[in-house]
Amino acid sequence: MLGFVDASADDLMTENLLSLIMTLEYYHPVLADSASGLIAEHLSGQERISSEMEFLTAVGRDHGADIILAGYLYRFKDRIGSDYAVEAPASVAFSLVLIDVNTKHLLWARHFNKTQKALSENLFELSDFIKRKGRWVTARQMALAGLEEMVLALPGP
Repeated sequence: MLGFVDASADDLMTENLLSLIMTLEYYHPVLADSASGLIAEHLSGQERISSEMEFLTAVGRDHGADIILAGYLYRFKDRIGSDYAVEAPASVAFSLVLIDVNTKHLLWARHFNKTQKALSENLFELSDFIKRKGRWVTARQMALAGLEEMVLALPGP
């Protein structure tokens, strides 16, 4: 399900994902243009893209890539309140997929879907509560923690 996505969230997520991937020795990213520009380019061309997989692999081929990492942002809603008291908690949902451009196979996928809850609502989040020192996090903090987790889980060579 889609939810509210803050207008600046896509740039924030893209920039931070790229920064994290640059720390990995075995990936050498080539940045594509914005997705809207690529979609328009492919739809106006003679080649008809029949599916999202076809589109992503076509973009990868156009940029000389072996694999393509695509991200999907479903929800990015910041908290309403302060570090210690909120009316509404931060909530973030996104996924990353890694696709082989030549075989069009999905190599890897991860999903992140989190809305912060009070410790009294979920005692299983005790370690998260301790890490954040009892504070309510922002959507940015939550998203960046999720991205770091995902990038560390990316398969190596």
